Amino acid sequence: MNLIFPEADRFDVGRRNARRHLGFGAGIHMCAGMHLAILEIECLIHAIAARSPKFEIGEPRIAMNNSICAFSELPIKALC
Repeated sequence: MNLIFPEADRFDVGRRNARRHLGFGAGIHMCAGMHLAILEIECLIHAIAARSPKFEIGEPRIAMNNSICAFSELPIKALC
């Protein structure tokens, strides 16, 4: 059981401690493109919300390799 992130495999935009993730590394090993990646996802979410303020998030497709576990696909459906 993961004590820091309960249900760590579940996509949860309201997770209270989401900023404690290690997706971009830490310390001297921090990702150089981290700030650009965060800005890109924020712009994407704002663009989706501007077109349809209500949307439903589907089941993600997990992409795993020997070093990361990430989403390869995250379906989003606009609700009118």
